[in-house]
Amino acid sequence: MNYNINTDGVPLLITTGNPAAGLPAGLPLTLLNAGAVNNVEQYTNEVQIKGSALDDRVDWLVGGFYLKSQPYGPTGSGSSIAQVVLPPFLPAENYGTFQYNFYTEKSKALFGNVNIKLDEIAQALRFNAGLRYTWDKEIACTATDNTTQGTVRPNECVSTNPILIGATTNTAKSDAPTWTVGFDWQVTPDLFTYISTRRGYRTGGINTPTFGGRLAPYQSFGPERVTDLELGVRSDWTLGDVRVRLNLSGFVGYYDGVQIALSGLLTQPGCVAGDPVFGEAPFSPDGDCSADNDPQSGTMLANAGKSRVAGLDFDGRILFSDRLTFTFGGNLLDTKTRELTAPAPIAAYLTTQEIPFDLVAKATFTLGAQYRIPLGAMGDLNASADYYHSSKLSFVDTALPAYGLANIRLDWRNVGGRPIDVGVTMTNVFNKTYQAIGAVSGAGLGFNTAIFGPPRQYGLTLRYRLGE
Repeated sequence: MNYNINTDGVPLLITTGNPAAGLPAGLPLTLLNAGAVNNVEQYTNEVQIKGSALDDRVDWLVGGFYLKSQPYGPTGSGSSIAQVVLPPFLPAENYGTFQYNFYTEKSKALFGNVNIKLDEIAQALRFNAGLRYTWDKEIACTATDNTTQGTVRPNECVSTNPILIGATTNTAKSDAPTWTVGFDWQVTPDLFTYISTRRGYRTGGINTPTFGGRLAPYQSFGPERVTDLELGVRSDWTLGDVRVRLNLSGFVGYYDGVQIALSGLLTQPGCVAGDPVFGEAPFSPDGDCSADNDPQSGTMLANAGKSRVAGLDFDGRILFSDRLTFTFGGNLLDTKTRELTAPAPIAAYLTTQEIPFDLVAKATFTLGAQYRIPLGAMGDLNASADYYHSSKLSFVDTALPAYGLANIRLDWRNVGGRPIDVGVTMTNVFNKTYQAIGAVSGAGLGFNTAIFGPPRQYGLTLRYRLGE
């Protein structure tokens, strides 16, 4: 898989020339573009054994899981930087670099689960419990290539390869138990409720390349864990001739060892190895004043915080008749930093006192309506419309604006009494311009960029059902 992006969001620029600076006219200038190549294969398998006991009052399940992911070809990312950034204004390709990231990952787990019927306490009351233990291992070989721009294969990532700069291999391991415990109760055929608590785990990983000096202890970062509590209700009501469905879930999660991305860890001009203030911006992050072993792109991950995320999910449906239906849904989030600390050598790179929740909207909701018109022997006509709204999204040191989108669709089913369906659709009806996801952000770069969502689009579908 290949991926390319105009990172700076600026169109191709052509120089008008500056003889005094030795800059010829007509030279194309690419400010900052990037791309990625991902040649990775994955093998995964899971085995489950399940059964019942105690006169079918207990259902049980045990099993194992295995995953291996490894590169089979050139894998990594590259960038090109403008001549205007790096004099003496040579062709842009002279400044292109490719950073290889050959990651081999293995994950193994054993798990078990029981579901116990508690009808003697309350009809249709169930107790659920599950336990899983996971072992993860990651091996990473990373290197920089200023020559071939992304043709080196995994077995060629070795320190003796003359094409590569700083080829190094590092390993990280992590393991942890995770679990779930809860009760669910089918109170009536139209009312279901549950409560559960869970422990989650995000594996640790490797920072690249091989660090030196004061950064050596942070070559790898540890797992991130969350413990949550969730309560929910699923319900169906009848109000006269109107049928209503309402689902609610409230939750709170406590995160420990939050993996924070620190940026700006780049050796600065004029630093002096062994200077008393090394390790603090704007000097050398590791104290040796060598850029060769700085974190890749000046960014590294570290466990540096605790947070809390609470929220409410809801969705529902209102059927006024067999023709008219309204739907709705939404999510509300409240995020809070409980603690944000880092060891002294990297504390200077915590540029904020709050844990960033990148690309997390504090509120989203959707509304929809569907109307069906029966045409007798000619089929059915179904019209639908929906609206989606997202609050602003935080992204590094900026935020993407809030936006709303409307979509409509018209379907003619069983056209002329035949097994043929025809549909037309229009998305982003009002042709809104909106930023869907952040791309690059940072005061060090001097600009922020984002990837925009698609404009208004039209679609036509035609389906013929066989066997009818």
